[in-house]
Amino acid sequence: MGNADPNKTKAGNKYEVKPQYEELSKQINMQHAINQCYECMRAAEEISQLGQCINRKIKSNRLYITVYQPGNHRSVIIETRRSSQPSGSLSNMATPLR
Repeated sequence: MGNADPNKTKAGNKYEVKPQYEELSKQINMQHAINQCYECMRAAEEISQLGQCINRKIKSNRLYITVYQPGNHRSVIIETRRSSQPSGSLSNMATPLR
């Protein structure tokens, strides 16, 4: 014989969710999304700190010199390595571009 429940059909079962459970489910989903955001922000902060550390190390090993070129009225930044023996002259570090 047939099913007496009008909410159950051959096409599928239809269940009614009680409002208090629906609200609880929304709150749980929202809290999960917030926790994922916090995890992502913490990971981004760690990556940023690592990048800053790497940049400091790179900058401490390099010296940037600005060379003025009077012919075309432009300045050029030349990146050179620091020599292991400090010198009072910049002539051994970089030469102007021609």
